[in-house]
Amino acid sequence: MINPYAEMIKIMREEGQKHNPLPVMMGEVVSTSPLLIKTGGLQLDSDNLLICQGSGYQYFLPGDRVVLLPMLDKQTFILIDKVVSL
Repeated sequence: MINPYAEMIKIMREEGQKHNPLPVMMGEVVSTSPLLIKTGGLQLDSDNLLICQGSGYQYFLPGDRVVLLPMLDKQTFILIDKVVSL
């Protein structure tokens, strides 16, 4: 027999996830020509990357760490900028 309370909690969690913002992600530049970024087991290229106009992406080097913001479809990512240690 299905526990109606457990089922209600499951539905609430699923619905709540739809409205939570996606987390900012870190990626690593794999290649610059063409630009390829690796993040969380995915390899992103020009088909699924949007780049902030002032990011200076032409100065990225392989191995650079970058900040990515996934879009709601989780297929397209906005490359925000390169990040460095202090």
